[in-house]
Amino acid sequence: MSQSEVKDLVSYPVKFRRTSKTSGGGRNFKISTLSVCGNENGRVGIGLGGAQEVPDSVKKATQDAKANMIDVAINKTTLYHSITVYYGATKLIIKPASRGSGIIAGGALRQFFSAMGVSDISVKCIGSTNPVNVLRAAMKAMAKIRKPSYYAAKRGLTVAEVINGADASRSNDGDNNVK
Repeated sequence: MSQSEVKDLVSYPVKFRRTSKTSGGGRNFKISTLSVCGNENGRVGIGLGGAQEVPDSVKKATQDAKANMIDVAINKTTLYHSITVYYGATKLIIKPASRGSGIIAGGALRQFFSAMGVSDISVKCIGSTNPVNVLRAAMKAMAKIRKPSYYAAKRGLTVAEVINGADASRSNDGDNNVK
């Protein structure tokens, strides 16, 4: 990743957790941070970091997110197709939305899609709503999103046939009309 690409990245700390460990000298507190990083143009990553101070924890989480970035095929302001994915006890149903709908998602997913550059999407989270599992499910789903050209090449069709359905390209002789 070049220096200009690193400068264009946005980072959002999603969740802070204070953990403690009791030792002989008393309680030791540490901060665990979950962070989302993206370029608002189809690249996104998530990361976890922990330290004794909040700024150090955020820095580590952001570095982890930058190291774990993936490219996602986005269609202007939304995704190309809907997808359902499971990760542990979390189930995500992600659907593209029409222009102007906004990000219809809760919690960590709003920041995730904002960092990715998707501004019109609808997401339903079923089961566990733990932010770590939800974001890992979202990363798993985004890794499976493909452009229509990928499916067209795989099936031996044109992109228009994939988008409009294979039935749209067949001639309508009147023999197969159902009334």
